Amino acid sequence: MLPLIVCGIKHCGKSTLGRGVADALGIPFADTDEELEKEFCRRTGKTADCRMIFKEYGEEYFRKLEADTVRALSNHSGMVIALGGGVASNPFLSTEDLKKLGCWLYIEVAPQIAYKRILSRGLPPFLQNTGDPQQAFQELYDRRTPRFRELADIIYTVREELSIQEQTAELMKKLREELKI
Repeated sequence: MLPLIVCGIKHCGKSTLGRGVADALGIPFADTDEELEKEFCRRTGKTADCRMIFKEYGEEYFRKLEADTVRALSNHSGMVIALGGGVASNPFLSTEDLKKLGCWLYIEVAPQIAYKRILSRGLPPFLQNTGDPQQAFQELYDRRTPRFRELADIIYTVREELSIQEQTAELMKKLREELKI
């Protein structure tokens, strides 16, 4: 089985639903943000989360590290890989590179739901100093959504009224129908 690549805007539920799918299928799960942090530590001997790496080292450094991390993960079959929200538009990964990763699952969520979830953890660096963070997020959402749709083999739309368990079950049904797994 090719890797199942889970993409979507920040805080759409990629990691949560991705872990649920991996558990249901009995296969490994990887989160590129977590793997990027580990790779950063291996390279620098320092520990930092993605927000700090982005803020302290800049977007170009972060995107190069992210591209290396994604390429390393793509060598593993039979797993679910949740991508960071910006991977689909990473300038160091071509569309061909991205499509070769596996079967793409786009987790679609309404922008107001994603923004509310983002606020619960505090504004990320890319929304700080934007004047109007909500407007900046909406613009980012509007830029990235067509790219997610372009890459997607399967689209799952988050329904906030469902529990995580219900959404995972609904998503698994969709995957079984579309992928015959």
